[in-house]
Amino acid sequence: FVYNNQDINKKSHNFIFFKGDLESSGNILRAYGNLTNQAKNSDGSYEILNLPYSQYLRADIDFRYYRIISPLSKLVIRTMDGFGYALTNLNALPFEKAFFAGGSNDIRAWSARTLGPGDYTTSGQTFDQVGDILIEGNMEYRFNIFKMLNGAAFIDAGNIWLRKPDQNRPGGDFDINTFPGQIAIGAGLGLRVDFSFFIIRLDAAIPIKDPSYPIGDRWRFNNLDFKKKTNLNFGIGYPF
Repeated sequence: FVYNNQDINKKSHNFIFFKGDLESSGNILRAYGNLTNQAKNSDGSYEILNLPYSQYLRADIDFRYYRIISPLSKLVIRTMDGFGYALTNLNALPFEKAFFAGGSNDIRAWSARTLGPGDYTTSGQTFDQVGDILIEGNMEYRFNIFKMLNGAAFIDAGNIWLRKPDQNRPGGDFDINTFPGQIAIGAGLGLRVDFSFFIIRLDAAIPIKDPSYPIGDRWRFNNLDFKKKTNLNFGIGYPF
């Protein structure tokens, strides 16, 4: 479901954008397997071509508010949230359907799939961190610098979590009492070159709250290392 009340004929018109997705997979196949008493593998899963198929429910929302401040500046606020539930046939979301944090359209102080889940950390940076739950918020002020060159100042916050504890990823599960302290926050500045028919974007962001550090040491104001911790993101078009 998509709702957008933008009026391109009214440049001073504030507007909102909302997108909601709900999807499922594997439920009809699983029900058919139960009704026909198909054979299961050693894990209790039905298979197609000797491969167990995914069975899950997944929902996510993307809400944006565009506040026009002047003809050459605006404030954009976004919240993006999601939840996935792996069902009986395969006890995990498919990798491409799981949620991730970081990247050029996300929490830009981290590279894609390197943040979370929760406060789980690895010995080295990996690019395969995914989860079942996503909570994210962004705020970006956009302004004109000179002619086709625009700028932006932004702050991103959020993380991903697992639906239940995983001994291989301690600290990665969602807990109502601990998740606020696991929210990552990054801030930065960006440049956009507007060619009208497309936009080239460069954003530079740095973590200011990093959940990979011990509790009490996650705010990084006294330890900002712009040389080593600044994350650059290139993109085409606006992030949201």
